[in-house]
Amino acid sequence: MYMMNEEQRARLDQIDRVYKKAPDYPLNLIQAIFGGKARDIQIIDAEKLNENIRELEDSVLGTIEGAVYQCLFMENRGLYETAGYLSISAEWVNSLSGRILRKMRHPVRSKPLRQCVKFD
Repeated sequence: MYMMNEEQRARLDQIDRVYKKAPDYPLNLIQAIFGGKARDIQIIDAEKLNENIRELEDSVLGTIEGAVYQCLFMENRGLYETAGYLSISAEWVNSLSGRILRKMRHPVRSKPLRQCVKFD
């Protein structure tokens, strides 16, 4: 298990404070979860979608995964920018982002999200 140092923990706390102020989810997260189908997507119930994504985040993401998730998808940081910000390697950021998306794309976990969107 990865242990964060004090600097990384302080950055994670700062990300958490920013994240709680902006609960709306960017389109790049929806596109990352649904892949190519998300090009012609219509959000049916935005409030329910936000609530479902919040529940999914709470059940799926660990500490360092949560920090990478928030940097990449909530703050739209790049791979190397996220790696520098969290003081971890870019390769690790890449593998963590893959792990995060695999968890979020799982059919059981993404079913509530699919009910909130419509694909054309």
